[in-house]
Amino acid sequence: MFDAEAMEALSRLLHIKSQQSAKADFLAVGERIRAIIDITPSNFDRGPKNNPLSRRARWLARRVLKPSSLLREALLDDPKFAEYPDSYANAISSEERREIAKSLATLESFASQLYEDLDYRAKQKNLRHNIEMRREFLFWIAQVVAKHAHKISKERSYTSPEIGELAGKGNAAPFFAAIKLAYVQITGEKARQLDDHFKEIVRMNL
Repeated sequence: MFDAEAMEALSRLLHIKSQQSAKADFLAVGERIRAIIDITPSNFDRGPKNNPLSRRARWLARRVLKPSSLLREALLDDPKFAEYPDSYANAISSEERREIAKSLATLESFASQLYEDLDYRAKQKNLRHNIEMRREFLFWIAQVVAKHAHKISKERSYTSPEIGELAGKGNAAPFFAAIKLAYVQITGEKARQLDDHFKEIVRMNL
């Protein structure tokens, strides 16, 4: 991310005073975003295959919550683990089983919260996980761009020069061209329509 060519393009757009400082900030936000993409099912090419929120919620209920609850209850049933008349070298004590049960309870608590969040979001018509991700990523990037932009207007325009292969065509004014360039550097996406998100960034008055 953010090689010499990309940083030169950002410098031209934003009149960056310190490329070294700017690059450090862009890399930090890029690594933060990629860490999320790399573990979150989504439409981003570099991450896990997209999986609808409702399907993920059902998977948690069936594969984690239910079996974990059953196993935790079983672990506390001491008579079922009675060894008499034999003894076993690899046997675990009642106290050890209770420690395992505590860990399962912790797992269930996390999985239950995640299930409720996924289930709620899946039922909201105005919530789309991929759109939420892009919106938040663009906001984080816009904050870095705003930090290093020197006397750059945040008004949108479609008459400014394009920056070619680095971010694709159709760039807006320099401030938003820089956001798109950084977004492409981080995510690799070039075909997404980002204009609606740019409208929100204007309203935020960064």
